[in-house]
Amino acid sequence: ATAQFPFLMKLRMMDRYSNIYGNYFALLDWDIKRNGYIGPDLFLLNIRDVFPQVGAVSLNDSNHIIIRQKQPLSYFENLNKKEFKNLDTIVSKLKEKTQGDRKAQDQTKRQASQYPSQSSTKGDGYYDVLSMYERDRWVDYVPDIDGDEGILRDIKNPHDDGELPIVCK
Repeated sequence: ATAQFPFLMKLRMMDRYSNIYGNYFALLDWDIKRNGYIGPDLFLLNIRDVFPQVGAVSLNDSNHIIIRQKQPLSYFENLNKKEFKNLDTIVSKLKEKTQGDRKAQDQTKRQASQYPSQSSTKGDGYYDVLSMYERDRWVDYVPDIDGDEGILRDIKNPHDDGELPIVCK
C-alpha cells in the first residue's frame, strides 16, 4: 500500500491533517500493480476535493460522497474505451473548449496586458472529473460537458459489501 507515500507516512499525514481540519478523507480500494501486488491501498484525498452528503452526520449515514479530481486532456485520451463511455465526445468537446478558452485568453491579454491573470485554473488544460461513490454504483462525470454526454463511467459498485470506498479519520 505504497501509492503516493509509504503506508506509515500516509497514516501519520492523515492523523496530522485530521488535527488541522477536524477530519480527513482517504480512498480505500484495491490496487493492481505491475510488480504483481494485488491488494488494498490507501489514497489520500485533498480535503477541498471531498464533498460528503449534505445532512449526513458521518460516512456510515451517507448514501453517497463526491470526489473531485483535476485531469489533463491526455488522461481522457489514454482511457480504455471498453471500460469508459462517451470518450470520443468528451475528448472532442474538451478540445473545442480548450481552443475557445485560448482565443478568449489571447483577446483578454491584448485588451488588458498590464494586469496579471486572476484565474490560474481557467484554460490551464486541466478538467474536473467528479466521482460520485454510492453504495450500489459509482459514476464519473465531466461537468464541462453538458447532459448525459459528460458521463464518463457508470458502473455497479465492484465490491459486494455495499460500503463506500472512502474512509474518514
